[in-house]
Amino acid sequence: MKKITLVLMAVLAVFMLMACTTTVIQPVDATTNATGSKVGEQGETVRIWFGLFPFNWSIDASAHKAAQNGGISKIATVDLRTVVYNAYVFVDYTYTAIVTGE
Repeated sequence: MKKITLVLMAVLAVFMLMACTTTVIQPVDATTNATGSKVGEQGETVRIWFGLFPFNWSIDASAHKAAQNGGISKIATVDLRTVVYNAYVFVDYTYTAIVTGE
């Protein structure tokens, strides 16, 4: 019985240590302004424990804040990068607005 428990605990530990990360970048908006050389980013992360308990409900991944961070006054493109890190016990969702322009 002890050997079975030990094997099950080892298998559980392996599953807990395995994690996967998924990254998706999707276009949100584009304007007729020149792309320019400036890039601004603004991102936040939400962590959810056991699929039930989220931390950091109020996230700011806005294009406006990303433009401010990059010193951009004329926005050309807006993209959203979403990174999902799944560690089984918790899942991190990172949302980042990426703005280009002048």
